[in-house]
Order: sequence, then C-alpha cells, then structure tokens
Amino acid sequence: GLGFWKALREKQPLTREDLRDEAAIALAVGENEIAGRAVEALSGKSEGGPGPADWLLAAQLAAQTRAPEKVSDYLAKVVADAKATERQVFQASLFQLAANGARETQAAAWTRVTKIARGQSAVALDALTVLAQHALSSPNEIVSDPAIMPDTEVIQALQAHPLSRAAQKLLAIDLQIHLDQDQRETLIAQAAQTWKTADNESLAILARWLNGKGEFQRELDTIPLAKALQTRDLFLQRLDALGALGNWAEIKRLLQNETFPLDPVIEYMYLARCNQQLGEVTAGENNWRRALEAAAGDPEKLLTLADYAEKNGAIATAGTAYHTIARENPGVRAAQQGRLRLAQQKRDTRLIHAILAEMLKQWPNDTAVQNDEAYTRLLLAGGGKTETLNGGTTAVSSQSPPITNQ
Repeated sequence: GLGFWKALREKQPLTREDLRDEAAIALAVGENEIAGRAVEALSGKSEGGPGPADWLLAAQLAAQTRAPEKVSDYLAKVVADAKATERQVFQASLFQLAANGARETQAAAWTRVTKIARGQSAVALDALTVLAQHALSSPNEIVSDPAIMPDTEVIQALQAHPLSRAAQKLLAIDLQIHLDQDQRETLIAQAAQTWKTADNESLAILARWLNGKGEFQRELDTIPLAKALQTRDLFLQRLDALGALGNWAEIKRLLQNETFPLDPVIEYMYLARCNQQLGEVTAGENNWRRALEAAAGDPEKLLTLADYAEKNGAIATAGTAYHTIARENPGVRAAQQGRLRLAQQKRDTRLIHAILAEMLKQWPNDTAVQNDEAYTRLLLAGGGKTETLNGGTTAVSSQSPPITNQ
C-alpha cells in the first residue's frame, strides 16, 4: 500500500514512475493529500518534465478535490500532446465526457472516441463498447449527434472487430434489440443457439447476459447442469436463474449434494438464504453463524458476508461482521459505512455519533464525515432525532437480490 512509498522515499528519491504509482494508489483509496504531493512532484522538470500520464493524474486529483476548471486544463494538455498514446487520449476524452463541460468540448471528445473506435486495436474495441453503452442509454427518438458514430456502424464494428469476443458480440445484439424491440425474441434465441457450444468463459458471459434479460428458464435450458458444474461462474449463474424462478429447494439440493467446490463462507451464505426462503428459521440462523465462523480473521470475506447478509435482511449477522472488521481493521471504510447504515436504520443517535466519531479519527479531513459528526453531536445536545440524517450512505434496497448478488 501507501506505506511502501513512504518507506522507499526514506531510502532514495522516488522516480517519476514511482510517483505515478503512488499517486494512482492514493487517488484510488481517496488519500488526496498524499496524491496531491505526488502530483505536485510530477509537475516538476525531473526526468523530462510532466507528460500525458501526469496530466491525467492531475485531472483526476482536481476532480476529486472539486476543481473543475483545473480538470479541463489538464485534459486539454493531454489531448494536445503529440506524445499521448491512443489509450491516454481515450481516457482523457472519457474524462471530458464525464465532466459534462461545454458543448464544444463534449462534441470534440465524442469525435475523438469515434475516430479511435474505427481502428482495430484493443483501445478501439473499448471505444466501441463506450459508444454502444451510450446508445443504449439514449432513447431512439432523439436526433443523432453527428460527432458520434451511428448505431448501425457500432453494431457492425462490434461484430467484425478482430478482438471482439462474446461480451462485445452480445453487446451488439443489445443494441440491435434497442433499435428494434420487435426482434427481441428472435435475436435472443439466435444468441443462445450461437453461443451454447462455446467455451466455458463465453458460456458464463452468455449465462449472465440471459439472466440480465430475465431469460432465466432459457439460461437453464441452454446451459445444462453438467456444464454448469464445470466452472464457478457457470454454477453461480445457474443458482441465480433458479433463485429468480423461486426454485430454492433445487438450489439447496445443489449446494448440499453436488461436489462443486465453493468457499465455505459463500456456501453457508447461500444456504442461509435458501433457508430463509423455505421458512427454515433455525437452519438459517445456524448457517449464518457458520458463515461468520468460516470468515473469522479474513476482512475481505467478512465484508462479503456483511454486505450479503445486509441485502438479505440478516441484520444481526451483518452487524456482527461489520463490527468485527471495524474492531480489527478500523481503516476499512466500507465496514464503517456499513455500521453507520445499520445504526441509521435503528435511529440510534448515540450509536450513529459514536461511529461517526470513530470515522473522523480515521479520516480527519473528510468534510462529509466532519459535517455529519457535528450534526449528530448537536442532535444529542438538543435531544433531537436522526430522521433527516443520511450521512452520505446508501439505503438498503427492499428488492430481493439474486442469490449470488453478482
């Protein structure tokens, strides 16, 4: 982690590549101060001075510190630099599109993405994917933008690109369906027929695609059980399809009787969900407990369990898992946020404030945490309630999620 760069800096000056790695990691985990120092060092003249990679990092830092005018300036430097790679120009263009800037800037960014998409490289395939996803998010009735590749060309390019695989070809079918809903059944049936004999990796993509379209029975019919037992992805997609169809007894049978190897934490979680759906209260409680025991000492597994239990209404299990992580690793933000969500559900002002106070110790410069901690402190002083406090967290959906929550 970031401690490595601190230790290395004490032994020797960091190279430009070292600074880029440090800045990228710091930005990824929200350590803007550390990222800022690295980005400032990258703006110096050592090793030939800053280049496109450094401007991209500076733009990301500016975005995270809410300085939009700096974002635009840095990205303009990237696209104007003759040394910028195709990937760097593509990244800068995506950044400009996400920034929702001036119309001219947006049009120029789409023009660059379209130009890249007409190539044969891996970056071109990524650009085609972006164009397809943009088209899928837009109503068919809107007037086409002349800066953006036409939908029919995107479909043809996705199908013909030399690096295009199952995911991209199915995305092309998504776009075809988007353009003509009357062809939905025919296109889905053709896709299932085309890919049902593919390799396991492509089959897993097909299974996820079919489930994503609500074609659960077709997923089961297209990929037989014997095939689904060959890889983890295929097995989990089968569980999702069965769960969506309400066939919890079959899921339970597969988990208990088949020899497919799942991590014990995952297996106990899924069994607990089956028990819930089948009304087996005691068995469900036992399997949640077994999942906690199997995850003990592993923050990543505990976090997976906590998230799954929370989404499936096993609040006691989720609370125990979040608390265990926070006690042993207080810097795991997802665990602290999970504790905060559960406390907010209970409308427990004292507990909310206690958690926010702990978070403030870990992230003293986070203004959202500062504000929420101060607000709950005032509530406690005035005997108020927390109905209006959201704390920047996301409420748990009441909608039943897939068995595997993928």
